[in-house]
Amino acid sequence: MRHYYLRQGPRFAEVRVNLVDKKRREYQSHALTLRIRSDLQAVALRHGANIKIVEVPPGPPVIATIVAEIHGSLGEPYEQITESAKIVRHLMEGTPGIVDVDDTLVAPQQKITFKIDRAKAALNGISGQQIAEALQGTVLGASPSSLRVDNEVHPVNIQLRLPREGRALQADLKQVMISGSNGERVFLAELGTFADETIDQPIYHKNLNPVVYVFGETAGIPPPDAVLTLAGKVEHSPELKGVNVIWSGERMGHHAPGFPRPRHSVRNSGPGDLRPAAVPDPELSPSGHPTHRPAPLGNRHPAWFLAP
Repeated sequence: MRHYYLRQGPRFAEVRVNLVDKKRREYQSHALTLRIRSDLQAVALRHGANIKIVEVPPGPPVIATIVAEIHGSLGEPYEQITESAKIVRHLMEGTPGIVDVDDTLVAPQQKITFKIDRAKAALNGISGQQIAEALQGTVLGASPSSLRVDNEVHPVNIQLRLPREGRALQADLKQVMISGSNGERVFLAELGTFADETIDQPIYHKNLNPVVYVFGETAGIPPPDAVLTLAGKVEHSPELKGVNVIWSGERMGHHAPGFPRPRHSVRNSGPGDLRPAAVPDPELSPSGHPTHRPAPLGNRHPAWFLAP
């Protein structure tokens, strides 16, 4: 993942390799990437990791070389959009020349939820906030105060937290005691039960509409060729009928100096045939004539779309 905010956290790591000057090596950077990709992928698979091997993009930063935006119809549940995204990912993984396929879906992970028995908590004079603070202080810790140290510019927080072996099991958490309004201490096990649940999928939005992103890199084939191949697969997939798939990414075409970069996208709006069309620049009028500077026909950028 190329954006820094997408690879923050304890489960991410980055290894940057700086190559010597191109005059001092036999292979170009892209050829070196292709040469070591299979060996590094084998190491990642052996350890159950997800690895991305990318070159520093020469142009504006993008998520990946090929990006598919999967949009659902109006009012469609996000679960159906995620199922469509899984199908698009499967098509990308089965296309030769497309590697490092990934998406914005989160792998199913278990979480433990404590469900409060409101009746028992009320009888003991204990509120839900007290139970939440007790669990938070036990698992995440609490910072009741801070220290003033002479050689420190900022105050040093004091953190209280049980050791890992004392907060790793549900049986240990059930032994936490909470004081009620009458002064009596009650075990947490008497105030509710623990339940195993699955975390919810984060919902991404673009232009206020829910979307799932599927992205990948190209190895040995130009990005436009890969997009056209994938667009044909999406169009002929009966499972993706009615699903709107928009393609974008890096190096999707060249643009004339002084003109904005064109948008190349493929939309799957149902049965149709893939046709090339010349799309005028945003700076050109609907008639195709420039609005403020002369521009020959060659300065119009080709784009691909699915015609109904």
